[in-house]
Amino acid sequence: MRCDLSSGEHNTMPSADYAADFIGGRMLGSRLYWDEVSAGTGALDPDNCLFIMPGPLTGTAATACSRWVMSAKSPHSFPDQYGFGNGGGFFGAGLKHAGYDGLIITGKAREISYLLIENETVVLKSAPGLRGLTTDETMARLKAEHGSSARVVCIGPAGERLIRFAIAMTDQGGGLSNGMGAVMGSKNLKALVVKGNRKVDVAHPERVREINQQARLLRKGLNESVFMTEPMLEGIDKVKAAPCYSCPAACSRANYKHTSGLVEVRVCLQKVPNSSGIKLRDGFASLIH
Repeated sequence: MRCDLSSGEHNTMPSADYAADFIGGRMLGSRLYWDEVSAGTGALDPDNCLFIMPGPLTGTAATACSRWVMSAKSPHSFPDQYGFGNGGGFFGAGLKHAGYDGLIITGKAREISYLLIENETVVLKSAPGLRGLTTDETMARLKAEHGSSARVVCIGPAGERLIRFAIAMTDQGGGLSNGMGAVMGSKNLKALVVKGNRKVDVAHPERVREINQQARLLRKGLNESVFMTEPMLEGIDKVKAAPCYSCPAACSRANYKHTSGLVEVRVCLQKVPNSSGIKLRDGFASLIH
């Protein structure tokens, strides 16, 4: 799907023209960048393209294949040059379930907006009420509007202000680095919301099941992930693991409950033995996205 934020127009292009030679979201995004972005384009110019590319198995039952990339000419390095952020969570799978192997975003919206993709329906929606909100607040607002199944990637105040190292955030505590938040902000793009209900077909599902079994067998008996998800901080308890789409790893992403009753998906910072006598902060301030 190609979306021009300046005109509001969108259309599709066949991914088969590239897929045979450029396998994977990072590879495909790099090739499209080469074709679409000129050497003289600045990272924060409207002509810069933002590419969102899942991997070929994202959205399927393949184990640990939920990764996707957001790439563009990046303002993070000097001079501006190609860069990408790597994301997990459910957004990449959501894009595939909406029927797309990737998303190309060009131009700049006239005012702060978000892009809503629901299968074949693509709408650029004005969102002045989202201006200045944090990523947590933005996700909560958009999920309240479009349902808990909506997959969101968004920016906070830093991205809006074009801070060159601003990140974009997605569900399950995922962050996309390399200034991708600033690129979104330069396009007046506060967020992307995807909802899809289509199945991603697999040519050989029986082979996927075999490989999944092999991958999970290799992890049998490993308990590192159990330790990684235990916060060991006063006032916070783990409720349950919250792995990314089709991932059995159960890394430090989990649902944590604070004594206030608040339950959120966070990435836990591990407590180390505190022999120095330094007082550790409690509450969700001790957790990072």
